[in-house]
Amino acid sequence: MEVQNQNQIIEIKIKKPVKEIEIINIDPWKYNALRSFVESSDRETYEWNQGIKERNFVIFEKERKWKLKIRVKHELSELEINGEIRPIFAEFTDIQDYLIFWISYNAKNESWHLENIGDGFEINSDLRNKAVISNVPYARLIRLSEIVAKLCRFADFPFCP
Repeated sequence: MEVQNQNQIIEIKIKKPVKEIEIINIDPWKYNALRSFVESSDRETYEWNQGIKERNFVIFEKERKWKLKIRVKHELSELEINGEIRPIFAEFTDIQDYLIFWISYNAKNESWHLENIGDGFEINSDLRNKAVISNVPYARLIRLSEIVAKLCRFADFPFCP
């Protein structure tokens, strides 16, 4: 019997349901700031877990990495109530203030949105099936639900569980 060097293909059948993940490629500087944000410790003693109040905002900042600015209180205008304008309740930037994403509210249909990542997403949709990635060493998928969960550790937004 003669053995030839051939590529062997082994295929495993999955028995459980499988969902496809929508993968959004983003710039490396955005990815690095987001990864730092979701992987940063929640320990209260770290400076990025201690907000600084600035008028109607609280700002959390991880030095040389990212900044999270949260609007504490906002009275909706008539345009906002009609859904013509969406007020912004949180902004996430890199340390040089380049905007990475923001959280807005549509009062007309009472929905919250994660914007500026891909085409933007309604927060109460299934964000576990959407993730960002970039061409950086040791990159991993960061699910949008992971970003929202981390936001909820900083403030009690209406969309938080």
